[in-house]
Amino acid sequence: ERQVLKAECSIDVSQATLTAARAGLEVYAAKENCEEYERGQGPIHKLRCGSVVSGAFSSFMQVAYFISNSAATCSESATYNFPAACTSAITQLLAGISETASACIGLDASCCKKNGKCFINPDTHDGEKVRQWLA
Repeated sequence: ERQVLKAECSIDVSQATLTAARAGLEVYAAKENCEEYERGQGPIHKLRCGSVVSGAFSSFMQVAYFISNSAATCSESATYNFPAACTSAITQLLAGISETASACIGLDASCCKKNGKCFINPDTHDGEKVRQWLA
């Protein structure tokens, strides 16, 4: 069992490094898409901005998960690090929730009509505009 934990530890450390790089790319994508929206490029960029911001948050939560999980599995002591295991479970849940939100927003951004109309109009919560879009 100790060999399995060592392998998991190595994978967690590697994944934390790769996911930190992904987080950097997500932050850059958020900057680009949010600036496009601020320059008046339309609601699709607001959706993309929201999607990549949520994705960046998810990436940072995944980094926290991998680091805390490695703290739980990399220890040479005979006792299991339950606080680290608890932290890894919480951060993994937060990463999953924010990644789901990112995917949902990104799906809408991908399905916008060519005229810029999206199913979820980010500029309104008015159901009438959604009904007009569907018409």
